[in-house]
Amino acid sequence: MKIREIIEKRPQQPTTIQPSLVKQQARIAGVVNKIAASDTQQAPTVDEKALAFRAYCEKKKLTDKNYAARLRQQLANVEAVAGKA
Repeated sequence: MKIREIIEKRPQQPTTIQPSLVKQQARIAGVVNKIAASDTQQAPTVDEKALAFRAYCEKKKLTDKNYAARLRQQLANVEAVAGKA
């Protein structure tokens, strides 16, 4: 097979030439995205940990209250059914 036959069989894609400024802006945008991604992965501060722990404790207390209320309601339902029997 000749080189010319191989080249003719390949689909030709138009080549676009970008100005240097466009390439530079694309590289800058890539660096900005990497910096932003690494910024979101920073370790939490002591204050942030304290606030998160406080929020966790409040949610845990509320969850415990709700669970206890459901248990009391179930007990009341069982006692009501047992009283009818």
